[in-house]
Amino acid sequence: MPTDGKSTGSGSMRHSAGAHITVLGLALTLSSCDGGSTGPNVEAAASLEVSPSNGTLQVGQTLLLAATAKDASGSPLSGQRISWSSSSTSVATVSGTGLVTGVGVGNVTITAVCKGISGTSSMTVISVPFASVSAGSSHSCGVTTGGAGYCWGRGGSGQLGNGSTVDKLVPTLVSGGLTFVSVSANDNHTCGVTTDGAAYCWGNGGAGRLGNGSEGDQPVPTLVSGGKTWASVSVGGIWFTCGLTTGGAAYCWGRGESGRLGNASTEDKSVPTLVSGGLTFASVDTGAGHTCGVTPEGAVYCWGAGGWGRLGNGSTEDRLVPTLVSAGLTWTSVSAGGSHTCGVAADGAAYCWGGGENGRLGNTSTEDELVPTLVSRGMTWVSVSAAGSHTCGVTAGGGAYCWGNGKDGQLGNLWTEDRLVPTVVSGGLTWVSVRAGGYFGNPHTCGVAIGGGAYCWGAGGWGLLGNGSTVDKLVPTLVSGG
Repeated sequence: MPTDGKSTGSGSMRHSAGAHITVLGLALTLSSCDGGSTGPNVEAAASLEVSPSNGTLQVGQTLLLAATAKDASGSPLSGQRISWSSSSTSVATVSGTGLVTGVGVGNVTITAVCKGISGTSSMTVISVPFASVSAGSSHSCGVTTGGAGYCWGRGGSGQLGNGSTVDKLVPTLVSGGLTFVSVSANDNHTCGVTTDGAAYCWGNGGAGRLGNGSEGDQPVPTLVSGGKTWASVSVGGIWFTCGLTTGGAAYCWGRGESGRLGNASTEDKSVPTLVSGGLTFASVDTGAGHTCGVTPEGAVYCWGAGGWGRLGNGSTEDRLVPTLVSAGLTWTSVSAGGSHTCGVAADGAAYCWGGGENGRLGNTSTEDELVPTLVSRGMTWVSVSAAGSHTCGVTAGGGAYCWGNGKDGQLGNLWTEDRLVPTVVSGGLTWVSVRAGGYFGNPHTCGVAIGGGAYCWGAGGWGLLGNGSTVDKLVPTLVSGG
């Protein structure tokens, strides 16, 4: 399971939100079964029983098996030396003491042997079902279907929310026992909304980006000030955060440079500050230095840094308040990236605008575009996600496609070449959602497939793919425990 907890003593059980560790144990005196004896009871074993004889554990979870040697009359023998093996180490490994660790989804047989006498346990390794994932700059986070929050990757500022500043190569439970609806990871901090509408942030507190009135780092979830009821939060790439209340009011906090807080100012704010203009939003999304939102009527407004035309209003100037995106389209969603922005229109067509380097706009070109430009290939999209140098999306049929910079494998298509148009993600999975991440290097992508499996691909630095390694992956790779 996605946790760093250690196994407890014999026969005990420890629970954590969304997962658990079960440990079954039997102290064994190492003695005679393989010859040689150190104890008084050295009778030959006639049978070997492994307990439990079958079971289920999650990827990343551990289970300590117990092996009991018995004599011909069925009486237990103490002092027997047991050796252990796994039929498939890609599914589960087993230590010399019988500790099984789930590695990958599948079925496996664990065998215990005592001088030619064997016993087995049949295990099924499953994945923890994730409801959503968020790919940040150097770490990623997700929420399980049970509402538990997990983070993995770089932990230097406490952005993993587990009380530590240590990097984690696999998902690690966010502290506090909170039940989340969603989490958003970016830069060096993370924020999430709980089922009761409270917003919490953790990690680097510079410029007040945690929204708690201070600039100090917080390694565990810390309540956002203001007592508002939140529908969502979105963490920006450069030191700021925005959120949406259940009433549709947008608030931003943190660094105010370039007007990214949308309050007609460039001053930093350490608590949520109302976005100007009196607009009601259905959603908001933050990029590296700008923010965009969709109104209930389907209009898109953007504000903040305007370089490369990322605000979509025909200009490259910064805007301190929400400014209408050109094109006269009705929108269902918008995603703010680094130097570009993308959105899905009501008819399912995808459009991108802003910096076109590496083909990140998906329109066969590398030219910048100051207004929304149609993404090529005529697909019907459910969602799109813009990052620093690449973009990904999910079609109505559950296909995942990526385009733009491919140098670290973030496009998920077995190659590291740039793609100027949407290119299918390898693996044949059916996707619920994908999120493109990485603004300052470490470009990667994470997604949730049908069935709840979480997968990541691209740059693996700091363990931000959550698969137990720091190696880049060119195709979707199962998140350990996800």
